[in-house]
Amino acid sequence: MALARQRRRPEATAAFRLAARLDPSDPIWCQNLATAALHDGNPSGAEGWAREGLLLAPTMAELHRLLGTALERQRKYDPAAAAYGEAARLNPGLAEVHVQVGRVLDKADRPAAAEPAFREAARLAPADPRAWSGLAGVLYKLDKATDAEGCGREAVRLTPGSPDAHFALGLALAGGDRPEDAEECFRTALRLRSGWPAAHCNLGNALATLGRFGEAEQHFREAVRLRPRSAQDHMNLGTLLAQTGRVEDAIRAYDEALRLRPGFPEARLYRALAFLAVGEFDRAWADYEARWLVAKGGAPKCPAPRWDGGPLSGKVILLHAEQGLGDTIQFVRYATLVKARGAKEVLVDTPRPLAGLLGTCPGVDRAVPSGEPMTGLHLHIPLMSLPRLLGVPPATCPATPPYLIPPTERISYWRRELEADQGLRVGIAWQGSKIHKGDRLRSVRLARFAPLAAIPGVTLYSLQKGPGTDQLTTGPGAGIRIVDLGARTAAGMEDAAAALLALDLLVSVDTALIHLAGAVGVRAWVAVAFAADWRWGRSGEETVWYPTVRLFRQSRPGDWDGVFEKLAVELARASAAKAAGQGAGIAKGESS
Repeated sequence: MALARQRRRPEATAAFRLAARLDPSDPIWCQNLATAALHDGNPSGAEGWAREGLLLAPTMAELHRLLGTALERQRKYDPAAAAYGEAARLNPGLAEVHVQVGRVLDKADRPAAAEPAFREAARLAPADPRAWSGLAGVLYKLDKATDAEGCGREAVRLTPGSPDAHFALGLALAGGDRPEDAEECFRTALRLRSGWPAAHCNLGNALATLGRFGEAEQHFREAVRLRPRSAQDHMNLGTLLAQTGRVEDAIRAYDEALRLRPGFPEARLYRALAFLAVGEFDRAWADYEARWLVAKGGAPKCPAPRWDGGPLSGKVILLHAEQGLGDTIQFVRYATLVKARGAKEVLVDTPRPLAGLLGTCPGVDRAVPSGEPMTGLHLHIPLMSLPRLLGVPPATCPATPPYLIPPTERISYWRRELEADQGLRVGIAWQGSKIHKGDRLRSVRLARFAPLAAIPGVTLYSLQKGPGTDQLTTGPGAGIRIVDLGARTAAGMEDAAAALLALDLLVSVDTALIHLAGAVGVRAWVAVAFAADWRWGRSGEETVWYPTVRLFRQSRPGDWDGVFEKLAVELARASAAKAAGQGAGIAKGESS
């Protein structure tokens, strides 16, 4: 022990070995030798001594804790968690052990299991910042951003000089969609601990969210330089490159991530999105199946087997809606190809707002709201897995728009409501779903539409529902001349579709309404970000998915000014054409 305190570890280990030989029945020597092995950077040796000690004293909590440490350092996280858990059971009042349990469960990507361990540590030792930092980190992963922020702030209060505390608070703030505040925390963490790859990586994420892509790239590249064998860092760099339009470079970064970690689900999914963006569909769809390894809850559950593209004669098949409403609208058209394979009945499991509309799609025999029971199924498949089996436009063309038909009586109703307006009737939407990870980059403020409302002969009709509607009455958009139809349309999207058919045009950011307009054959102009969602490709004004949709692209990241200036020019031309009796003058592909 004296030699160990002097850090003369080889001599100390020799003395411990002699003691163990002289008295082999005492487990304390195994404990000392395990500790010495850990100090020497020999976790496998420490594991051996800890296990030998536990043969002599299976209820000795410290030996279980040392075994957990040895296993953790070998990245054997699940058995480490079991060892730490046994130590905590044997010595429940020791906060240190609960911190270790939480930490290793977090490393094993089991944040829900880690949360109670960190909470117990915080209860036993409320002045221990490690407990609060750890708890903040797992609450962030569990999407409990508000609670995570409170824990992170407590960690910073207890140890304002701790980089870990500032890092944990940064994660919480990023999870609460406060990237500006998160940036400050990550910069503080880096000031306190320079050369920290994880802090560079998360600072890069915050900067990318703020649209400061050049700065973000610097930090992602620094993270890669500091830990070149980190698949996560290469993947993050790839995502940044994709956001800035360098898709081929992004694919190379994803390839490197997958070389370092074969089968890495997130890297496979993002590589698939990159392939889709450049139209390499054949290379994309196999990787795209990795989405189920990333999604919470995994693939849709169904007692029937998954369809593999085989014969369907006489079979009842269920198509699962997935992701957003727009994705479901876009891909339900594949039902017509499924039906053409001889299926007896094609059912679609769909979010309730779409149930009334999807039932009108060719090939769909019945649209069933999610959660309602279904029996007699022979096969099932998620909607967005169908292109892998059936092909994509233009090589195959499932259900050319319009392929969704709103109720005739609702179409008539909205046409009567709006017939008094003889000018250019333009529907608008400015805010997508906030749960979409890229929503900050695709959505805009309502105030952006003010120049469009000022064009002579143009009336704007809001079709916005939910998030963003507050801007109609508060903030800089409140004074814009807009007729609010969103508040009057029913919850089912068939009513919004009917309203669209009473308008001349839809002008919107990338939301489900664009898909709805395309599916019912209404002209739509969509304002898309520089690195647009994959389905809009990377160049051009047209999309293979919807012939009536025209794309207005940012010329550089964040350049909404240019997009809305062009929209205003084109809308003024369309309004003048209608006033002159030439129709709306909004043919697809017309340019300024």
